[in-house]
Formats: sequence, C-alpha cells, structure tokens
Amino acid sequence: MGGIRKSVFIASLLLITTIFSVGMVSALDGDNDGIDDTVDDCPFAWGNSTTVYSGCPDGDGNGDPDFTNTQLSDWDDSMRALYSSDGSSRAVSWAPDSIYLAVGGGSDVILYTANGLTIATLFSFPDEYIRSLAFSPDGSLLAAGAYFNDGDNMSQIVVLQMDWPTKTATVLANLSSYHFDDVPSVTWSSNGSYLFTGSGEGELRQFATNNWTMVRNYSFAPGDTVWSIDASPDNRLIAGLAAGGELKVFWTNNGTKYMEFANHTGSHALGITFSPDGRWLLTGGFDNRVNIYNVTNASHVVGFTDSSRDVYSISFSPDGAFFVVAGGDDEARIYLSPDNVANVSNYSEVARFGSFGNSGNSRGVRAVQWSPDSTKIGLAQKRGRATVYILPEGFLQLRGDVTSQLMENRWRSNW
Repeated sequence: MGGIRKSVFIASLLLITTIFSVGMVSALDGDNDGIDDTVDDCPFAWGNSTTVYSGCPDGDGNGDPDFTNTQLSDWDDSMRALYSSDGSSRAVSWAPDSIYLAVGGGSDVILYTANGLTIATLFSFPDEYIRSLAFSPDGSLLAAGAYFNDGDNMSQIVVLQMDWPTKTATVLANLSSYHFDDVPSVTWSSNGSYLFTGSGEGELRQFATNNWTMVRNYSFAPGDTVWSIDASPDNRLIAGLAAGGELKVFWTNNGTKYMEFANHTGSHALGITFSPDGRWLLTGGFDNRVNIYNVTNASHVVGFTDSSRDVYSISFSPDGAFFVVAGGDDEARIYLSPDNVANVSNYSEVARFGSFGNSGNSRGVRAVQWSPDSTKIGLAQKRGRATVYILPEGFLQLRGDVTSQLMENRWRSNW
C-alpha cells in the first residue's frame, strides 16, 4: 500500500513539474524585462513599472510609467537659440548629450551646439541634399543619407565615426553600393547593433554594425520611396512609411510582416515614430493627418487632422508623455500621448511654438526631433534654417527661485 502511495506521489510530482515546465517554455518575454508579454502593458519596451501599468519604462523607479508625467513645460515661452542658414535643411539628429546636434545643410553634414554655435562641417556629399541623419545610441557614429547623385549615377549613404575631442568625423563605412536610389531615411537599433535604411526603390535594409554587411531587406511596392523608418524600443520591430502612406511593420528576427495599413490619402507620407514605451506608432502625411496605431494589438486607433499644412515629421518627448508635430505651417504643435487623452476621437494641441515663415513653399518645417534631455527641440526648416528652441529651464539648468527669474534673459544670451 505504501508503494502505491509513493508511486502516485511521484507521478503527481512529475505531472506538476511537466505542467510548470511547459508553462515556462511557452511564456514569451520579448523585451527581456522579466514580465510575460501576455501581461506586459509595454511588451515592446523594457520596463519596470508596477503601478496601473506593468512592465513599462519607469526611469525614476517610483512604480509609475514615465508617460504618466503630464506636467507640460512652458513651450509657449521657449526661445530660439540656434538659427543658422547653411543650405537646404531636411534632416536633424541630436547627440546623446543634448548639447550637440547634426543638421543637413545642402549637401553638408554640419555640427552645431544647441545654443547657436556652428562647430564644423563633418562631411560633404559630392552632390544633392542630405535627407536623413541619425546618431547611434552612444553617439560614436553618425549615419547620413542623401538624394541620388544623378551626375555620378550613385546612391549616397555613409556612416561617420565621430571624434568628439576634435569635433571631427571620418567615414567608417560607405553603404552606397547596396542602394540604387535616394536614401531618405536611417535609424539605429536601440543597442547599436543594427543600422536600418529606407530607399527610393522600395526597400528597407538592415545592416550589422560589426561588419557592415546587409543581413535582411524588407520590401515595399517597387518604386515606392521609403520616406521614414523607426525601430521599436526593444528592436523586435522595424516600421517603414512609403510613398503616400504605405505603412508596413516587420519582425526583425525573421523578416515577416507584423502589420500593414494604408490610412493616408495625400501624395506623400513622411513621418513615423514609435513611442518610447513601444505602445504606439504614429505616422504623418500630406493629407494633414496624424494616424495613431496600437502596437500591442496591431490596430489603427484613430486619425486626427493637425493644423499644419502637410505633416512632415513627428517626435515623442523622451518620457513618451507628449509628441510634437511639424509640417507646412508657421508653428509646431505639441499633443498629449494617446495614454493621456481621455477621448482619442477628440484630439487637440496642448501647446504651440515657433515662427517658421509666413508664406508659400518657404513656410514650415521638414524635420523635428525632441532632445534626449527633453528641454530642447531641434528643427530643419523649409527656408534652409537649422533652428533649436529651448525651454527656460534649458537655459537656466535649474528651476524656481527669484534669482533665476531675474537672471533668465542674461543667462539665455550667454548660455
């Protein structure tokens, strides 16, 4: 009798172990934050939040996701610090320190400081305008893409190695031979292991940064220019926006399609960005609309009309609580993230800033990017201007007391 009980006990133990093991094997934690994707509120971004939302980015460790901080800084009182006319401006990228930024001035890659100094021309393409720029996550590399060089019959895309002590750069890799048309979009994986490029022949390519070989390409309709691309925070997804609104999102581990939509109706759709928490994907186009997608369930949530004439570019604040939209209007507009809007069917701006021309084709902004420290926004204007708008605290680097307020204008002029 004792032997029977022992056998039953062992069999039960094995069954429980098997069930437990199967559960462990089938669990998926794609962003490696220790939370199964089925219960992770931010399955495409590493996170440690525990309050209301589980597994979302929580920089201060207080349990609340970063995007719940809806205290908007006074962008209406921001001041233009950089204003430089160095040729047609179509791309902008911040260095990780938020002090330096690269802007495309005609065919030149120019390095500026946020407070208005022109530091150096880092690189010059033989011909044609620069259309895409992106610093690597650690700031050691800078990718630059340009329009097709008809004179030399070649595409133009290079990776520059930054020498920050001397504020110079050298060509580390030339990827032009992999492309056959314009290269209007570049972006990095968050760990710097991959560089993605979008091109005019309808291809989105993935390059390994350890040897600069192409490891995968993702196809759009032939000849549909891939104007804008972005990778999810956990690098599992790569999104591209082509032609007049052809949106495709792919898995980077095998190249299969995750979702696909076509919700823009204008001639061009140029702006795409993931939210820092990976919950949302936003696109903007020449139909004056911003479309919002839920990444977790691969669905289109809503589209709203921005006041801009043509939406060119969209950028989230680093905490994901807000996003800025820039386009063919004389101002840029800031909106709450979808998580912080009570009724997404009734979207409206919460702030606006800037003065980007007042008439015709010279009015507006082609590219916008929020700085990593959140106190600055860099823009590439249609009029060929590289500009930076800075919050009061961006100049002061402190908040609050009367002395700061009295010294604000002097510090702004000398920062």
